[in-house]
Amino acid sequence: MAEIALDKLLYRLLCGTPGEFRFSPGPVPSGEVIFPDPVSVYVHIPFCHSLCPFCPYTKMLYEAGLAAHYSHALEVEARRVLADLDGKKISSVYFGGGTPLTLLDSVESVLALMSGHLTSGAEVAVEVHPHDINPAAVERLALAGVNMVSLGVESLDNAVLAGIGRNHSAEDALSALHTLMDCGRFSINVDLMTGILGQSRESAVSDMLMLMKSGVDQVSTYPLMDFAFTRMKTRLSLLEQYRLLRDLASAAEHAGYLRTSVWTWTKPGSRKYSSITREDYVGIGAGAASHLGRCFWVNTFDVGAYVDAVDGAHPGDCARGTVVVGDRSACSMERPAIAGGEPNGFTERAAIVLNNLAGSDGIPAVAGDSLTVAEREAAVAEAADSERVSPVAVSILMDDRQSALYRLFWRCYEGEFDLDSREALAVPILRRLVRVAEALRLVARSSSTVRLTERGFFMYHLLERYYTRKYIGTLWRHCRESAFPREIVL
Repeated sequence: MAEIALDKLLYRLLCGTPGEFRFSPGPVPSGEVIFPDPVSVYVHIPFCHSLCPFCPYTKMLYEAGLAAHYSHALEVEARRVLADLDGKKISSVYFGGGTPLTLLDSVESVLALMSGHLTSGAEVAVEVHPHDINPAAVERLALAGVNMVSLGVESLDNAVLAGIGRNHSAEDALSALHTLMDCGRFSINVDLMTGILGQSRESAVSDMLMLMKSGVDQVSTYPLMDFAFTRMKTRLSLLEQYRLLRDLASAAEHAGYLRTSVWTWTKPGSRKYSSITREDYVGIGAGAASHLGRCFWVNTFDVGAYVDAVDGAHPGDCARGTVVVGDRSACSMERPAIAGGEPNGFTERAAIVLNNLAGSDGIPAVAGDSLTVAEREAAVAEAADSERVSPVAVSILMDDRQSALYRLFWRCYEGEFDLDSREALAVPILRRLVRVAEALRLVARSSSTVRLTERGFFMYHLLERYYTRKYIGTLWRHCRESAFPREIVL
């Protein structure tokens, strides 16, 4: 009860009124959505070859039939987003999951669609699993325009990896890392987990230092997060969490790495890799979130419902499965024969598009070699232009102060913010709170720049874990329980 009372008090102090975050079903009114120039894009690919018990994100086991439907839907939604941009540019593209390289063809296809819309020097990033990395895959990523890669290592202790349900070894992870580094065309981040069963503070620090000695551009040391719907929970006391974060920070500093967020350490001169601190971004795919101006929305977590919505079917026309219950046999589509044998990625998806359209829009399903590549491209484009049934599950139109706090939250995640920034000026009490934080040695101020101290980073670590559990975890729980929830109040 004390935690709830403190939370409500903090909300009232910062927002100026008692209240809550109220999410409505479906998208925000179209007139409220304003795309900045440039904008960031997040693309979610939910499929995995094995499911990790600690992962809270939208995911399901790979199934070829559903994956083909999803690939098509992803491209259709990408085309719609590009049309909505109306000539505006994209400064970064981030593929997350799930395991994005389960659909490497889709990564290539979506990037091909976006290639003409990217700014010069745009960041193109993808998360990868050690088992997905080999010279051929690395070459395909580089040719597609990927320039940043995040490798999920999690631990360099095989017993710890087995304990958290990872299906790779430390040797697999290091081999994948060397393959990526040998390519020489990527900025590389490595993800490690902390606070997990069987891991000591010393081994967590040792893992980080071993990776830093390899020369990777960034190491992220994410703590295990407690979600109500995941099986694994953190086992560290507050004191143990403090000592771990302190030792990681000290070791990273001595290794010559800079702290670029509460849990990430970046080599000087390297690009910082992050999927969550973008100012404005639009999400594509099941479970993808978007934040543009005061608008925030989340696509349905249900992979089947997402495909139905993007394809223009009524939600529920196909059976759901796993995230997602049952199967999609009711809407399975036969693959048309393509001249020359097995279809390649694009022609197969274009044929699926034609079969989707056949009968509903008066376009016949044409098999064999009767379609040119241009005609198949036109079919995908027509699907993108067809009448929409929105894949958005819930959305919120924040007021100015809520929006400012959202942005400030992520500036603090990076370790500093500007008191003269627009978002800071939108919160009148912030300067008084900063003075209190200075007295408690949580922050240090230089002119208008406010930086978190080591103590401040630990307090943010606790705050972020609390708000992740209370707000993000609750929102995701509702979205997991229903493809299109009713109103959600946080």
